[in-house]
Amino acid sequence: MKKILALIFSPMLLIACNENSPENNAPKADVKFQTEVADFLASSKDVCLPKFEDFPFDLNIEDDRHISILVSSPGAFKYNKVEMDSLVKAGLLNSAKAEAKSKIGGMVKVVRYSLTDLGKTFLKLDYDIKRLCFAERKLAAVTAHEMITDRKVNISYNFSLINIADWAKHSSLSAIVLPTDKLSLNDYVASSIAKNRTIKMKLKSKGWKASKVELFD
Repeated sequence: MKKILALIFSPMLLIACNENSPENNAPKADVKFQTEVADFLASSKDVCLPKFEDFPFDLNIEDDRHISILVSSPGAFKYNKVEMDSLVKAGLLNSAKAEAKSKIGGMVKVVRYSLTDLGKTFLKLDYDIKRLCFAERKLAAVTAHEMITDRKVNISYNFSLINIADWAKHSSLSAIVLPTDKLSLNDYVASSIAKNRTIKMKLKSKGWKASKVELFD
């Protein structure tokens, strides 16, 4: 009798265990908008550092904080000297001491940064935004979507990094913290955890499309 009961309940226990397994308790992928997000990433696959000033550009080394940028382009991320020097060590930039005319008159001592041949290889220009790109995105899964109207939707998705540039793994780049993820560049490329983003899409004549502002982190 005990053997019979064991035969009856053993499959039930296996089913219960499987239902409670970590795999089955993991968040389910959202089956909608997979194609749209995949198309979006195909047109926006580069993962890049925040926007740079035009090259070459100067940092005022007479400023006590060592971060005064003399010529600023709208929306540019204000890299400081430590961050810029880390890119020099990684082989992307050259630096040299120079003098430049101050905005308020007179000459000031500056560090002038320019792109190396390696840096020029990884500098991408999209919609007039210059950025040094270090990897590409690969869609892992769409995790959720929320319809705002019948023609607007917010979509959350996970992606992993592929084709990571060797220079992005340079130890000096722990000095650069990515503003969106609050991680150093070293930690960001080393992490195997899928990155999460949310994008807004609108239904247009050719289907669901992200606005160009969504092409950048």
